[in-house]
Amino acid sequence: MDNTNQTNILTNNLFKPCAEGKTGTVYISTTNNKSCHIAITEGQIIASKMGRTKGLEAISEMNKIGIKGASFSEGMQLNYTNDSKIESSDTVLKVLGYKETKADVLDETDVSENDLDYSNIFDFLNDPEDINET
Repeated sequence: MDNTNQTNILTNNLFKPCAEGKTGTVYISTTNNKSCHIAITEGQIIASKMGRTKGLEAISEMNKIGIKGASFSEGMQLNYTNDSKIESSDTVLKVLGYKETKADVLDETDVSENDLDYSNIFDFLNDPEDINET
């Protein structure tokens, strides 16, 4: 799977709804035709499951397999068990390989304390022309 395509799919269907503070479910199809569901509440990733795999383990497994496609359904949320819950959207970003700082994403050297928050990444993902390709 092309990493650029996978990043675009995640940006449009997961990170953008998060950045916009939306509530709903992201339905993801993996390259081996498994289905992963990720619940978002008010922009925060709160739960995920892929078959019997749940929580961060499901996110990690989905990322290893590769993503073929995804769609976001606003307002739609499935019931999730406690073992499907995710404590932090920031942790999901780490699992999906996003960098910790704006400088890492943009290859900049001047970073202030305010740039160390993962939520800044959403601003750059929404405007990919600002990102320096390496």
